[in-house]
Amino acid sequence: MSGKPTPAGVLLLAILDMLGGLILALIGLAISYILFVEVGDLALAQASVEELIGQNILTQIVLAIGPILTVTGVFLLVIGIGLLKGKSWARIAAIMYFAVIFVSGFLFLPSGIVAIVIAGLVIYYLFTPGVKSFFGKPQPIESRFSAVPPMPLSPPLPPPPPEEGIKYCGSCGTEMPREALFCPECGEKQ
Repeated sequence: MSGKPTPAGVLLLAILDMLGGLILALIGLAISYILFVEVGDLALAQASVEELIGQNILTQIVLAIGPILTVTGVFLLVIGIGLLKGKSWARIAAIMYFAVIFVSGFLFLPSGIVAIVIAGLVIYYLFTPGVKSFFGKPQPIESRFSAVPPMPLSPPLPPPPPEEGIKYCGSCGTEMPREALFCPECGEKQ
């Protein structure tokens, strides 16, 4: 990030990412604690190992929710901090995260339309020129060189030195004998 002020949208997105990340991480830790410690101790006391290993897929998904929310929360927290500091990797990570949200919104239609719209707007915003320049994204080549003055042309090279007995027409450049008074090509007086 150069000394540019943080765009308001980036600031809002960073704060929401950090806040959402913190909340998700805490919820994930709480769920993990409840499922693994409280319920886990009770399940171990009442069931054999064979029964615990043979749990159905729904139970295993529920057990994975806590760690998934915790990891997602930490990821969002890190992205939020990176966005706030103007790090280009954070912009790319945010684009990828919101692309996943955008695509997953189609799985939950019609209610997923809200996620699709919000994620689409965030992705669009992160590709606007002002935001890209805040994160140090280089401008296209055409715009980088538009302010550069054109290079001056070098002076033309002088003609090669004439050989003995040869000269060149001053009008058309044709080679002719040194004693010629008129150009054999264009007829110009020499």
